[in-house]
Amino acid sequence: MNKEMWKRKQMRWLAVLALIIVICFVGCGKEEAKTDESTTVERETTTKAPAPSVEIEDDDLVYVHANMDGTVREEGEDLPLALKVSYALDGEAISPEELAGRSGHLTMHFDYENLTSYEATVGEESVRVCAPLMAMTLLLLDEEVFSNVTTENGEIYAIGEEKMAVGTVYPGLSESLKLADWETTKEMDLAESFTVDADVTDFTLSFTATVVQVLDLSELEEEDLKDMEDLAKGLDDLEDATDELKDGAGEFSSAAKKVKSGVSSYVDGAGKVADGLSSAASGAKTLEENGSALKDGADGIASGASSLSSGLDSLSELLSQIPVDADSEDPQAQAQAQMIAQAKQIAAQLSSAGSSLSEGSKQLSSGISSYTEGVSSLSSGLAQLASGAKQLKSSGSDVKKGLSSLTSAASELEDAVNDFTEDGLKELTEKAGPGMKTVITRLRAVKEAGQQYRYPGVESEEVRFIYETEELK
Repeated sequence: MNKEMWKRKQMRWLAVLALIIVICFVGCGKEEAKTDESTTVERETTTKAPAPSVEIEDDDLVYVHANMDGTVREEGEDLPLALKVSYALDGEAISPEELAGRSGHLTMHFDYENLTSYEATVGEESVRVCAPLMAMTLLLLDEEVFSNVTTENGEIYAIGEEKMAVGTVYPGLSESLKLADWETTKEMDLAESFTVDADVTDFTLSFTATVVQVLDLSELEEEDLKDMEDLAKGLDDLEDATDELKDGAGEFSSAAKKVKSGVSSYVDGAGKVADGLSSAASGAKTLEENGSALKDGADGIASGASSLSSGLDSLSELLSQIPVDADSEDPQAQAQAQMIAQAKQIAAQLSSAGSSLSEGSKQLSSGISSYTEGVSSLSSGLAQLASGAKQLKSSGSDVKKGLSSLTSAASELEDAVNDFTEDGLKELTEKAGPGMKTVITRLRAVKEAGQQYRYPGVESEEVRFIYETEELK
């Protein structure tokens, strides 16, 4: 064995050891897991003896010898994974046998198929899942052959004078968990393929190694899953309560608007009443002011009428004192007597009328006095009413402003509840709705499937597989 071959062998085993150490961290400290008694898993594959291409070492390590395209050299049952490696040079598909010694831009694509299958019953629900596998593929890349190396779903590491490309995938896990059905996990990237791109010169490849292990989900406690279920149920209850709150906020906002409309009409009416009472009070005040002059005039009329009546009485008395010779035959005396008699009659009539006028003037003065007193009381009452109406109008305006603020706040509350319902709660329920329950159900089944997986001829519960492809040169 020459020095170069020995070096490659050392690097090969170093890389495999590095992969085993890395993947051991996934299963280290494994304890007997507590499972939900309502979850049962039944494996659907048929158990056969390992094929000649499979070697078991140390009771927990299984070597699988594969062709350059990833297929197992001799078929065998119960392998957890099927590997397929395809090659393209400068964009054209090429077989691995034709690739040796060629140069150009190379694409190596690794596809993985999870071959495990379990029928699981979780509570009253039956689901089909795969065991939770993690696969890590390693390629040692000679820097004299490979340059400008990039990967998809992988990383590049330096190992001595060579580079190591490592890809990590979880075949079948996304479908088993139905991650695409849940808003929170639908964008979760659980890689199921690995690609290496590079420029190659005189292509050779010593080997590829893919380490496969069942993920240990024992630390995923049943209590944690139940907590997640309780959260989903709590969000359902919250959605129902929010619907009631939304209806209540809408009814409150509508009622506030109606009250505002009614109070606005009332306040507008109170304003008109206040304006009318102010006008009436002003008119009554004017009547009150003019009533004093009217009373003074009536009193003057009554006084003049009284004086006139007294004068007429004096005239009548003077006329009665004039001597008259009614029996005189003297025509002149008779004419004088007749004229005095007529004057007395007229004076008596005037005296009687003066007395009536005086009495009427007194009644007029008394009536006007009552009128002016009534006008004064009316003026005072209207002034008080007008003042109260103004206060009512002012208070009504304040109430109207308060109701405007109330209706505005009610509308904002309704909008806030609607926004919370349509945006916040809707987003929450989408992230923790039926999709979350599905993932939890399937996570229980996947966890149990991983604990139930066994490989024929290996007693260890922590069996690991290393798929090695043959050298390509």
